[in-house]
Amino acid sequence: MPVVNFLFGNRVASGFSIEGATSFDADLTIDELHERTASVTEHPVEAGSVISDHVIVNPERVRLTGFVTDAGLRDPERGNTQAAFDALDKASEEGKLVQVITGRKTYADMILVSADLPRERPDSMQFALEFVKVNLVTPQVVEGVLSAAQVAEDDADTLQPEVDEGNRRTGGTTESEADQVEAAPGLGFGVLFGGDD
Repeated sequence: MPVVNFLFGNRVASGFSIEGATSFDADLTIDELHERTASVTEHPVEAGSVISDHVIVNPERVRLTGFVTDAGLRDPERGNTQAAFDALDKASEEGKLVQVITGRKTYADMILVSADLPRERPDSMQFALEFVKVNLVTPQVVEGVLSAAQVAEDDADTLQPEVDEGNRRTGGTTESEADQVEAAPGLGFGVLFGGDD
């Protein structure tokens, strides 16, 4: 069936398309693999707990094997083998989001993570591509909840050690204090250090 669709120019059923930062149309899709995987905790899960809390759904992956030719069966002016190579090479180098349109599903926000672009024949190319979905999120501000910066600022004030400055001296003894020590009976420096006062 793919060959019939290829010969009669039905783009959706025969080939796939890439749109966005790079545009590309495959003449024929040879293989199309839609992969869905998840990671499950290896630790014991308490009976009765919500199991989905212990599962991480991995991003969607699409692996496509396609074909382009210079024969011009669908468009006599195409000659697109080198153009296809250039477009796929550019998509691989730029790492920008693209939309992938396959016979089964249209995927938005995909990144080309693998491109096998062999040169086996000069006027056609069979290639393999792998795309991974980038899960984009939008941050939201919620009233009553502090941002990380606000929490750090508040914690900086409360985490400072408190020092009791009560009876602490900041300088040496004053002259009046020294006179009091010398005037006190039996507390002269000689008594303290074993000499006569």
